[in-house]
Amino acid sequence: GHRNAAALSGFKSAEHGGRGYSQLVFDDSDGQLRTQLATTQAYSQLNLGHLIHQQDNRRGSFRGQGFELRTDGYGAVRGQAGLLVTTYRDAVSGQTVPTGDNAAGIALIKQAKQLTSSLSQGAVTHQTAALSTAKDDNAPLAEQEKAALGMVDGKALDTAKQDAASGNTTTQGKVPHQGEAMAQLAGRAGLVAVAGQDLQFANGESLALASGQDTNVAVGKQARVHAGQGIGVAAGLSQAGDGNIGLQLTAGQDDIDVQAQ
Repeated sequence: GHRNAAALSGFKSAEHGGRGYSQLVFDDSDGQLRTQLATTQAYSQLNLGHLIHQQDNRRGSFRGQGFELRTDGYGAVRGQAGLLVTTYRDAVSGQTVPTGDNAAGIALIKQAKQLTSSLSQGAVTHQTAALSTAKDDNAPLAEQEKAALGMVDGKALDTAKQDAASGNTTTQGKVPHQGEAMAQLAGRAGLVAVAGQDLQFANGESLALASGQDTNVAVGKQARVHAGQGIGVAAGLSQAGDGNIGLQLTAGQDDIDVQAQ
C-alpha cells in the first residue's frame, strides 16, 4: 500500500510574474482516494472524496469525507430549470436512480398538502375563511406538487424537452425532472436556517407553513402581525388541545385590548 507523496499525481500551473498557481490533484492513497481542483485565486477549491490538508506534495491531517466547494470570494449556485438539494439517499435500494429523483421530498410535499387541505375544509365547516393555498387543484400547493412530480422521456432528448415544457407527470418510460424552475430543499433529519442578524422570507404570492405536529414561535421582545385584509384563526378542528383547550389567549401583565374600528 502507499500513503505518501508518491500517491499524488496531477497538474500544477504557475502564475506569470507571481506566486499563485492552479492545480488538479489525484490522490491514490489506499482507502483515502481524493481529487482536488484548486486555485490560489480567492483560495477557491473543489475537494472530493477523503478530505485532508495538503501543502505542496505533503499530505496533511484528516478534514472529513464527501465533497467541499469553497472560496474566499463570491459563490453562486444557479439552475435555470430548477434546483434540488437533499440529504435523502439517491439509491436506497443500492441501485443508481435518476438525478432528478426526489421521491422522499415529494412524499413530504403531499403530506403538507393533505394536512393543509384537511384543516382548511374544517375551517370552512366552522364558517371561517379557507386557506387560499389549498382551495382547489389550481391553488399554490397543488401546483407545486404537480411541478415536483414532473417526468420526462428517458431516451430521447427532444421528447424530454417537450415533456418538461408541458409539465408532464405520466410515468411510463419517464425519469423524474421537476416541471417548474423551483428550488427544492429536502432534509431527512431537518433543515436549519440561522442568521447572526436579520433573516427574511419573502414571496410574491402566497406563503404556506405546515407541520405534522407542533409549530412554536418564540419572540424575545415584540411580535406584530399586520394584514391588509382579514386575519382568520380556527382551533380545535380535529380535537381539543391539552387541558381541553381550543383557543387560549393570555396576557402575563396588563390588559388584553381588542377593538373593531
